[in-house]
Parts: sequence; structure tokens; C-alpha cells
Amino acid sequence: MRKVGAKRARTLLGETGVRTALLAVNPSWASFVPVGVGEPDLGRLAVQARAHVLTVWFDEDSAVTLQVNGPEGQWTELYLPLYEAEGPGAEDERLFEEWVGHKLLSARSAAELRRRLAAPPKQRREWLREHGVERLLKLAFVPPIPLGWELEALRQLAPGLELVEAEAPAPAAQPAVAPSPGAPRKLSPRQQATLSLHLHYLTTLWNMNNWKLYTRYKRHLPAPRRAEVDDLVSALVEREASDEELQGRLEAILADTWEAEDWDAFIRNPKLLENEVPSEEQLDDWQRRLAETR
Repeated sequence: MRKVGAKRARTLLGETGVRTALLAVNPSWASFVPVGVGEPDLGRLAVQARAHVLTVWFDEDSAVTLQVNGPEGQWTELYLPLYEAEGPGAEDERLFEEWVGHKLLSARSAAELRRRLAAPPKQRREWLREHGVERLLKLAFVPPIPLGWELEALRQLAPGLELVEAEAPAPAAQPAVAPSPGAPRKLSPRQQATLSLHLHYLTTLWNMNNWKLYTRYKRHLPAPRRAEVDDLVSALVEREASDEELQGRLEAILADTWEAEDWDAFIRNPKLLENEVPSEEQLDDWQRRLAETR
């Protein structure tokens, strides 16, 4: 939580209805993590605290993801993959400006973040793995907490933590405020053909060994809408959504990012098949589809 102080942090965490550990507090942040059963409703917490609440997801082999719940119900995400990096995209730049306006970042820190993310891939990757983003944000507690850790193990990692017991039942979750939708957009027949290629790749060829497409979707979507990519992947994994539902989710992503990327050229990139190991029959079918839609 951003600039709430130790006393107010204890009160606010107690009101979440979820047992939490207050890990550390500094002038910029109060760092906490849920302990045991349940997750606090971070959207409600941000509104009650009248402060931004930041969640950091760290995977040293994949990405650093920053998700921010705002005091007016907003939700945004900054997704920083360790691989497939090309420096900040246009939507990232808009988010940096927003964070500077909300004083989550100083103008100087934003400039440093841009510089680090635009560095050569190895330097960028090492900086992210060494928790450069967390330190740049001046978080009160930097080491990542592995999911599923019990309290006693957590005390070894954060011996100064303060346990905050739940003082009330957890309130019902409140949805984040979605960005105002613009005019509905539809893809042309040619664009629909490209959409079909994307859908076929995701549903038939993708074994989640190559995340290039996922990363590129997130790169171009506005920060408040990046969860749509995770929702699409969840629908693919759970296999409960119909083909029409999957197509609708994917069309919403592509239609609003069409001008930002040559999606036809991207889906034809042979590197998308790296590590996916399609069968000979699948590969022949894929090459036929590419030829028919060229």
C-alpha cells in the first residue's frame, strides 16, 4: 500500500477479513502478504485506504508483473517479460506517464525505468532478475515470497514481520473499474482470416512452451485491459469456453491492437513453433492454412 504508515496499514489489513503479515513499512510503501487461507480484496482495500495497492509477481524465468489497484477502483498492469523484450511499448509509455501523475514514480525514476527496459536483452534481464524494478519503486520489502509458504517459513525470510489478524469477515469482492469501451470495432474479412490463424495456433499448436504471442498481445493492449490476455489463456486451459467465446475474446484483443502490429506477419513467424513440437500432420495442416490465407 502506498504511503499509509504502519498504524493505518495495521488497521486496514485487519479490516480485510484475511490474516496477513505486515512485512515492512517505509515512507513510500507498507509491504504485506496474505497468510493461510483466503486472499484480501485488493480493489476494495485500495478504495478504503484511498491509496494505490501494488502486487508484484516475480518469476525469474519468465517475467516481472506489476498490478496496481487504484483508489477509485482502477486496475492497471505493467508486464515485463525477461525474454521477447523490445523496450517499452506505446501503452507502457502511457502507463509511465499515469504513474508519474499519481506519484507512484518520480519523473526521474520513470526515465531510469525506460533506460533499463531499453537496454540490451542480457542487461535488461539481469536487472529484472536482481529486483531492479522493486528497488526502483523503493518497496519496503523486496525478496519474493514463494506461494504456499507457511508462517514459520515466512518468519525466516522476514524475521521482522508483524502478524495482523482478521478483525471482521472478508467483504464481498468488488470488481475493478473497467476502462470505458470505445465504439465497437469489427475485423474485415481479410483480418478475420488472420484471426482464424491466431485461434488455430492457440487452440491446436500451442503447448505453452513459447509465450511470444501472449507477450505481444499484452505489449499492445492498454494497461487496464491486459488481464484479458490471462482470461483468454485461462479459457484455453480450462477448455470450458466454446469456439465462439474464444474467438470473441481474441477478436476483442486483436481489433483494438490491429494498427500496433502486423498480426498476419507475426502469426506466420516460424519462431512461434519453437519448442511446441507439432506432429507432422499438424505441421502439414498449418502450412496449408498459411498458404490458403496468404
